[in-house]
Amino acid sequence: CNHNGMCIDQGVCSCFPGYTGERCEQDCGCGGHGQCDAEGTCVCDNGWRQSANGDTCEWDCYCNGGASVCIGPGICGCKACEKGTCVGGQCQCWSGFTGHDC
Repeated sequence: CNHNGMCIDQGVCSCFPGYTGERCEQDCGCGGHGQCDAEGTCVCDNGWRQSANGDTCEWDCYCNGGASVCIGPGICGCKACEKGTCVGGQCQCWSGFTGHDC
């Protein structure tokens, strides 16, 4: 099974997620974060999306633009939060501090 699956019977492989083919010889491009569909194309796990060039899965975040950045699958974080606490990708300022980044 080319080290990409388990042999479950003589000549029969059970492929690990992200691999397909009779002998698990085809990497469908999930990078360990998805599974192959019937056509051998990667379907990325929840919180991941196909990269722009289509060769792997990458973090999938819909952060609110300028103040937030993707810090993990489906997780937004703050670019800067000087005098506050970052919650859901937005800086919540401590008492007495204001502004986008506090």
